[in-house]
Amino acid sequence: MPLRDYQQEALDALENYVAIETDNPLVVMPTGSGKSHVIAEFVRHMNQQKNSKALIVSHVKEILFQNYEKLEQVWEGDIGMYGNSLGRRDTDNDIIYAQLQSVWNKVEYLPSFDLLLIDEAHLVPKDGEGMYRSLIVALREKNPSLTVVGFTATPYRLNSGMLTEGEGAIFDDIVIDFGNGENFIRLIDDGYLSPLVTKCMDTEYEVDDVPMRGGEFVTSDLQKKMNDSGRTQKAMQEVLTKGQNRKQWLIFCAGISHAEMVCRILNFSNVSARVVTGDTSPTERDQLITDYKAGKIRALVNCDVLTTGFDAPNTDMIVMLRPTLSPGLYVQMMGRGMRTAEGKENCLVLDFAKNIERHGPVNQIKPNQKGKRKKTGEMLVKSCKECGSYVAKAANRCPDCGYEFPMRKIQLDLVASQLDIISKQKKKEKYEIPVLDMWVGNHVSKAKNIPVLKVSYKTPRKIISEYVCFEHTGYARDKAVAWWNRVVSGESLRRSPPRTVDEALFRQTEINQPRAIKVDFSGKFPNVVNHLWR
Repeated sequence: MPLRDYQQEALDALENYVAIETDNPLVVMPTGSGKSHVIAEFVRHMNQQKNSKALIVSHVKEILFQNYEKLEQVWEGDIGMYGNSLGRRDTDNDIIYAQLQSVWNKVEYLPSFDLLLIDEAHLVPKDGEGMYRSLIVALREKNPSLTVVGFTATPYRLNSGMLTEGEGAIFDDIVIDFGNGENFIRLIDDGYLSPLVTKCMDTEYEVDDVPMRGGEFVTSDLQKKMNDSGRTQKAMQEVLTKGQNRKQWLIFCAGISHAEMVCRILNFSNVSARVVTGDTSPTERDQLITDYKAGKIRALVNCDVLTTGFDAPNTDMIVMLRPTLSPGLYVQMMGRGMRTAEGKENCLVLDFAKNIERHGPVNQIKPNQKGKRKKTGEMLVKSCKECGSYVAKAANRCPDCGYEFPMRKIQLDLVASQLDIISKQKKKEKYEIPVLDMWVGNHVSKAKNIPVLKVSYKTPRKIISEYVCFEHTGYARDKAVAWWNRVVSGESLRRSPPRTVDEALFRQTEINQPRAIKVDFSGKFPNVVNHLWR
């Protein structure tokens, strides 16, 4: 199956980065966007081009199986698996998919790897001697040149900022980001992600008096607060009413007793519901998930699980009965409803815990900075009195029912005003940039010590560069040839593209200067994705 356009962009950005840099890149792709396809193509290309050996690690069995299957679909190469619960302990393979819990202290039995890929990279701890860091240390003892590549939908941790920032950060640069702003909206507009819609709730849980620890609500105190049978009963009546036309419901609760209460109410109301928690045995959990995906269970009620590695595209209603101060957890919960499925128009989000008000749109999340507490008193959204939809605070018209909000007589503070569950506001960032001048030069890749052609474009604001790998092999060489054929014309097209950077520099007069370039700014470095001619 060919990659989607944005998946190819992610692959290109990642391969360009590792061809030039020795640092550790991070790829941000929202849940449901198919990052497993990008992982599969990346390790396949790197093995075929560079004979690179790769270890792909996750703590979640379901994620490993998904990633493994995607690579099997596109390649018949040397693939292994290692994990106690996987029933396999392959050690003599070029590419191995491994459970973190099983492999972190077994590196001595594994080959030397060139690449370590971490799915759900936000789970790598900030510091300490955790499994991930112990694994990295052990792998680098075998190969000091090991490159660590991270994939995540949420490139930040609770209260510690971005994964690429701070002392001890494993990842150096975000090479591409489809989880924020306009890139995120693009995936929805193109039909690759399911839209999220929401309604305001008559029932709300107030948690202002619940104590916090480590930047999150104290679990025991939170569950006591949420175990209000009267309020829960009222909330579930709203769920039953608003969800009557929804096929599959995923409900997040504050604790086990809270989840069991919700499940009892649903079953009493003739809704097939089951509880899954961290205490549920792996065998039972697997069966419950299978039954839910098959439609045998309408509502899966959970606490502390099913926020990562849970792939159920038919989920068309998310119910949040638990608050969280974690932006990452909030985005992960929302992500469970963003996969597309046949007949699924959108996913309804019922937020009884004010998470939308607390965090804002899922595509405009900014992590808390250390030492700074996010203000929680300001309402970031408002509700339509006609249909109940949450809309941006500054909206004049409801996008769902057309209700015209009364004109405001007072000029309000519009900071963070464009907030909805998914922000529709697009950045005014220009991606098509005029080129005033261009020049080429020789650049040596730090990663492989191989010369590459550095092409620099002078624009009205800054100099933007791209790197063309004539002396590489495989996919990188093919991209260099395609680049050359795109930027030359006339007799030059009848000649073979350069084999070396020196030859390209000797023939630089054959290169045409584009009128403009199309640039992707979602990563740390600008990425030239197209050339525009007169």
